[in-house]
Amino acid sequence: MAKRKSKKTSAKSIIIVLVILAVLGLGLLITPRISALEGTVYHVEVKVAGNNESKNLEITEGDSLNLNYEASFDYLGIYNANLKDDVEIKYYDASGQEVSDLSKPGTYKVVYSVAYKGTTKTDEVTVTVKAKPTDVGGNDNPGDNDNPGGNDNPGGDDDPGEDIPLVTVTDKLEIHFIEPTSSYAYAGDAIYIKAGDTDILIDAGPRQGSAGIIEAYIDQYCTDGILEYVIATHGDQDHIAGFVGTKSAPSIFEYYTCEIFIDFALSDKTTTLYNNYIAKRDAAVAKGMTHYTALDCWNETNGAKRTYEIAEGISMSILYNYFYDHKSSDENNYSVCVLITETVNNKNFYFLGDLEEKGEEYLIQYNTLPEADLFKAGHHGSPTSSNEVLLEEIKPKIAVFTCVAGSDEYTKDIDRIFPSTIAINRIAKYTDQMYCLAALRGKTYESLNGNIVVSCVNGEISVNCSNNNTLLKDSWWFNSDVEYYKKNTSSYGMCDYLPDSKNPAEGTRKWRTWDEDAAN
Repeated sequence: MAKRKSKKTSAKSIIIVLVILAVLGLGLLITPRISALEGTVYHVEVKVAGNNESKNLEITEGDSLNLNYEASFDYLGIYNANLKDDVEIKYYDASGQEVSDLSKPGTYKVVYSVAYKGTTKTDEVTVTVKAKPTDVGGNDNPGDNDNPGGNDNPGGDDDPGEDIPLVTVTDKLEIHFIEPTSSYAYAGDAIYIKAGDTDILIDAGPRQGSAGIIEAYIDQYCTDGILEYVIATHGDQDHIAGFVGTKSAPSIFEYYTCEIFIDFALSDKTTTLYNNYIAKRDAAVAKGMTHYTALDCWNETNGAKRTYEIAEGISMSILYNYFYDHKSSDENNYSVCVLITETVNNKNFYFLGDLEEKGEEYLIQYNTLPEADLFKAGHHGSPTSSNEVLLEEIKPKIAVFTCVAGSDEYTKDIDRIFPSTIAINRIAKYTDQMYCLAALRGKTYESLNGNIVVSCVNGEISVNCSNNNTLLKDSWWFNSDVEYYKKNTSSYGMCDYLPDSKNPAEGTRKWRTWDEDAAN
């Protein structure tokens, strides 16, 4: 009887074990499909090396993405499988398009995914790839070493304890902000740069006839008829009109031999002027002009460079703008961004076209920006440009507004008329050294500073203007009265010389008032 009982017990045990195994097997099959239990039985875990919490990373262009990640299947602690080798990694740019790698500056999502027994799990990190710093400024402060000559007594026996100042040898750099409108109240850029024997033009004025004014001005300095570098920052009329020209004022492309031409990589323009610009540009290319986009320069493709040595001790760098290769709803954000540096003394000069706030945010995100000895104020002094996010990074010492102060070309709002109260007050936190090309006295066009020339010789910077050297805050325009009427319920006023019979003049105020907390 004892043997029979033992056999019964044994059979019962086997049945119980089989039932348990069947339940476990069934659970093994169905559990991964039960969404409520996925977090406990099945997971993909991404761990960032050195920081297990962060899902936001920042690396520099060219660096490897150094992530540790784990993926495993776990069933009630009884069965688990290491799935690390099964993880698929994909990269997506800011627009959601899949890309092959993280080789370009930008913001990416890196998605880790693994599929097992009918369930797919994913995890992701956000990676910002910052541009590799361009050596645009040389040493951080090459002229301030206590002993730049090396030896404690480099100067001989006369004064063994005295340091010998660093002797710098660079070509002269001159930046000319041309007054391109010749008595017409239009904002527009036309910037001529003379670096040693190199001649550069950035943009070509607000109207097609501006070409004649620009050419007459440059001819005073450029004697060989060759512009080594020409740049069109973006497709708006007030920057490209002179590249089209007229019968009596030929296109810049036709008047000069333009050797290297750099323009914007993207545009949404479809205007007749824009199409004529493209036609003139392409005709010049057919005759031998070399054409690059700013993106070519940044990527150093098609023979282009990020940085050009334009004279001894002077470089010109094309900075990375996120909107070189991403669409924007604002044409201004496509602007080519240029930094010219006197490298020996690390003096820096910024020309950012009409870049707006979002573009400025990306600019500082993807570039290492030194402080600005000169800043061409963004978008002619518009309130939508020259934002604090950029200014606190570059801390400008001199700012130039390429506009006609008081012109209602773009707005009738007194405080938003160029140069706007908003832009002036932002820049005023850093400097009072602001200049402006021209102004309206009532309805009459007048030069304010006129043509503005900023010179840099061996690190010494000076400003000289064709009309006067008066700072904007001390100018007659800044301190003159303007009558206004109220604009509905807005606190802003409207100039009374703008026709509106329903809104009589209500008061008088100064065009601009210098903030008492601003730099002096």
